[in-house]
Amino acid sequence: MNHQDFFQKHKVNSSVEIKNHLGENRIYAFPTVFTENSNVTLIFTADAKKVAKVLPNHPNVKPLMISKTRCLFLFVNYLYGNVTDNMVGYNETIIGPMFCNSSFPVLPMIAKEKYQAGVYALDLPVDNLENCNRGVKIWNLPKNMKNYQRNWENNQFDLEIRDDSNQLLYRISAPLGGKPWPKKEDKVLSLSVKDGNLLTTNSFSYSEDMVYYTSLFSKNLIEKVEFEIGDHPLGRIIKDLDLSEKPIVVRSAENISSALDKPVVFG
Repeated sequence: MNHQDFFQKHKVNSSVEIKNHLGENRIYAFPTVFTENSNVTLIFTADAKKVAKVLPNHPNVKPLMISKTRCLFLFVNYLYGNVTDNMVGYNETIIGPMFCNSSFPVLPMIAKEKYQAGVYALDLPVDNLENCNRGVKIWNLPKNMKNYQRNWENNQFDLEIRDDSNQLLYRISAPLGGKPWPKKEDKVLSLSVKDGNLLTTNSFSYSEDMVYYTSLFSKNLIEKVEFEIGDHPLGRIIKDLDLSEKPIVVRSAENISSALDKPVVFG
């Protein structure tokens, strides 16, 4: 597969009409396609019993376990470049636990292939008003407008997310690099709740230059990662999930193509 193959695979097949951030009727085509994106993903562990309490109440939604007591928790920052429907590129950060329909410990890559597995966002700060409105109205996602300071230079990533009063919400400082990630299409399932219904959305991505390192084989890099959660309501909820002090995986790529499907009711 290459980027062109990816675009051919994810052609427009449906649409949704809503009132946009200006109060005007707006039709959005699906899948939404994003190009020239960059991404940094930090994977932490968290207390599984505590995470289970913040997940939607559904028999097929359980923490994605990696041991008897610990599960996976994501902090994923995207800078989207070009977006279909003439939308402007923007920053987005997905903060939340991974879920799975299996209660047994399983590797994430296997979980995504063999089970219904994905991420449930507890917080989703963005810096584009149209996208914020779209995310809330179509999915009822916890999108909220925040201010970003983001720098990626010489394999070093620094990110601060603040509110309008300049209060720090989240901060990351992490070296990037590592081993090549497999060059194949990656699929992630996201979960949201709207009007009493549990919705799932498939998102797909492809990159030829994604790299990663882990706490098992790159302790020197992991030790340099700094992660801070500010004192705010959602931050306190996330802190209470007993996240690991350092991530167990750091993954990054600068040239990603991605596609986002229309949501469907979770089966």
